[in-house]
Amino acid sequence: MAPNSVKVGNAEVLFFNDCVNDIDVTKFIPGVPAKFWADYPDQVRPNGMLVKPINVAVFAVITPKHTVLVDSGIGPVPFEQFPHLKGNMLGKMKRAGIQPEDVDTVFASHAHFDHIGWHTVLRDGTLTRTFPRAKYLIPKLDWDAIYDPQKFIHARKPKDTFQPAVDVLLWSKPLLDRVVAFGNYDLTEDEQDITPELKVMATPGHTPGHQSLLLNSRGERMFFMGDAIHLPIQFDHPLELGAADVHQRESAKTRAKAVKWIEKEKVIAASPHFPDPFGHIVRVQGRRYWQVLK
Repeated sequence: MAPNSVKVGNAEVLFFNDCVNDIDVTKFIPGVPAKFWADYPDQVRPNGMLVKPINVAVFAVITPKHTVLVDSGIGPVPFEQFPHLKGNMLGKMKRAGIQPEDVDTVFASHAHFDHIGWHTVLRDGTLTRTFPRAKYLIPKLDWDAIYDPQKFIHARKPKDTFQPAVDVLLWSKPLLDRVVAFGNYDLTEDEQDITPELKVMATPGHTPGHQSLLLNSRGERMFFMGDAIHLPIQFDHPLELGAADVHQRESAKTRAKAVKWIEKEKVIAASPHFPDPFGHIVRVQGRRYWQVLK
């Protein structure tokens, strides 16, 4: 069974699943026929559905001086476009001994609704910040894309802009409007240190400003992928275009680069969407697989 927490040097990383969702791979990676996935029966069913549903998850990174939340899940109220999904990670955090006021930083890998859903919450009928002491960090390029999409998204990569994915990104504007209203937020850029142990790494394409995080503590490392890589099967086929990506070709290049780096460096990785969140890449008969930490 995969662990719910992992030690990385002096840091502890905890995993909290907000909810699960079934995925049809033939729609998620539409350029590949269903029969192509027959060689992966451990991951994809004959009808194209994943064998295991994906997670919509959150990580808490606890260091000697900081408690950092990596993404915040889908939130407590079903999102209009996905009424069957409702998050419950806040209660799980509390049961693990982490109170909302313990969190000093909330980092969003990108501005999609399923990664910033718990940024705010209704308490006694009043909208408030879920994590009252925390600074909220949002990728600057996602911020630019949401608040001026015509100028930013299409002008930046006019030949590599997938409009349905742009529309999904823009769903998040009301959630970001709430962050603005409460203040105490900042916009993050590549190579930015958010604590002495955590550095931002630009991994664009899924959204214009998508970012990953690298945790480095006492020489041990963990790479928080965010949605740079959605599914374990993409380790073996990183260049196939994904329907969820705003800039599909850029996302494929980013994914291929990240896969190569994770494999070469033998770094432990963490994914908010993989059925098993912690692992690393292994090769089996020439193919890349996700080796789950035990």
